Amino acid sequence: MPNPNINRRAPGVTLASGGIVYDPEVNDWVTRVIANGGSVSTSTKNAANTFINAVNAVSGLRSKILRLNLFAGDQFLAAQVPFIKDVGSTVDEAFVGNDSTPGSSSDWTYVETGSTGGLTALTAGSYLKTGVGMVGPFAADSYTKSSFGVYVKTASTELGASLGAQDLFNTNSAILMLIGWVDGNSYGYNHVTGGSANLIPDSVKKGLYISSRTSSTLITLYRDGSSVVSNSSATIVVPVSDVTINVFSYRTTTVASNAPTTKQLLGHFEGLDLDATQVTGLTNALVAFNTTLNRQP
Repeated sequence: MPNPNINRRAPGVTLASGGIVYDPEVNDWVTRVIANGGSVSTSTKNAANTFINAVNAVSGLRSKILRLNLFAGDQFLAAQVPFIKDVGSTVDEAFVGNDSTPGSSSDWTYVETGSTGGLTALTAGSYLKTGVGMVGPFAADSYTKSSFGVYVKTASTELGASLGAQDLFNTNSAILMLIGWVDGNSYGYNHVTGGSANLIPDSVKKGLYISSRTSSTLITLYRDGSSVVSNSSATIVVPVSDVTINVFSYRTTTVASNAPTTKQLLGHFEGLDLDATQVTGLTNALVAFNTTLNRQP
């Protein structure tokens, strides 16, 4: 009699022709890419599987990543689909200038692999809308736990934001969730009023930037897994409006897109309070993924 336990596997896990067992999140991502009109090569699917296995190997990391886009797949329609989508919109929605003007692949330069690999806004004012709000998943712990990051390939000096949202809660102050650059300085703000909360001279101007708030007062900005500046007196200011986070610019209560970046990006994420070990784990996983695609900066 055949052994009923042979060749059993968890629901949703499939075997590739090469014997790879794909994580269910990889299969789900590919399904959503196809539903959006895109496609994913076997080599990229394998790289994504290695990525999620590396993430899952770091204690507590996966549960803190609420949304993550690898900017991967064979076309722009694929690159719009986040790999992890626990919060936010089905895709990173493309717009030009405002939410009344939908964008398309012609507004972007997208190459998945190789030395030119990455995503860049081609039409001025183009941005991606994540659907993740400043209140959204961050209110549960009184805004003491938040992190977000962006992988930057271009080492250019600019006045711009690669990711962010801003609540103009009165005439003099604004609550910021931002990563960006000001004339040679990089910054990262998590539910603060800005100023010099986490602003530092930055001659590198590229890499994986992660801004993580791990308490009611502490924000740390990391670049490529290492802390570059930390502020232990960054008092939380509670947002009034649930302004959603943009990529390639930042959104305010009144304006859909501000300070758009011209930098080429390799992905972004939004999540909870990553500690130093988790930042290192995520950095290593993303570096390995982009190295496999031959586009690591």
